[in-house]
Amino acid sequence: MKRILLLITMVMIVSSGWAQRRSQEQYTVTLNGNSVSPPANFQEMRKGLQAEGLRWSTAKISHFILQFNSIPTVDEQKQLKSQGITLLNYLHGNAYYVSVSSKFYTISRSDSKNIRSMIEIKPEYKIEQSLAHGNIPDYAKVDDGFVKVVITFFKDVDESVVAGELSKFKLGNVQMQGVFHQFSAVIPVSYIAKVASLDWVQNIEPVAPPAELENNHGRTLHRSNVLNSSI
Repeated sequence: MKRILLLITMVMIVSSGWAQRRSQEQYTVTLNGNSVSPPANFQEMRKGLQAEGLRWSTAKISHFILQFNSIPTVDEQKQLKSQGITLLNYLHGNAYYVSVSSKFYTISRSDSKNIRSMIEIKPEYKIEQSLAHGNIPDYAKVDDGFVKVVITFFKDVDESVVAGELSKFKLGNVQMQGVFHQFSAVIPVSYIAKVASLDWVQNIEPVAPPAELENNHGRTLHRSNVLNSSI
């Protein structure tokens, strides 16, 4: 009997641990190689939201990651919008990039019951791993200390705002692709973290490698030789 009770206890402990890990994995968000497992503490955090909102507003920070207990329905998204929350891009783990207005900082418990957690977007979450670790691919290197990157900005940010902010930095060869909410530019490596700290920046990565031309002429000759050969 003791062995049976011991076995049952062990099974319950293992099952409980597995369930907790499963739950944590479900809500883990990965951003450029950074794994974030936020606690389900929004309702506790909400109590000090007005004070935090004043700090964020002063710093002109309006973009965050909100994680939900379940994916918001269309009607819930409309309700969130009326409370100052605009869902931008879905990540995973029931999490979205969002932009918020001052109205959000006074959101009620009932209107925020589906919000699980709120995550500040740290600069390191925005920088692609090779750039973050200084392993810049050769094709993205321009001169000593400079790299060509693609910078994505949040889709609710106007292109003119981005252009105005860029004038503060020593960026070269800026090519805006507004329809994709991004631009390419040559930037000093030492500026990457500073640019990533800007609220409107969503992601920074090296430019894509140059396309390799296929040897179609060689393939044609090879095909012709096969067809002309006697088997």
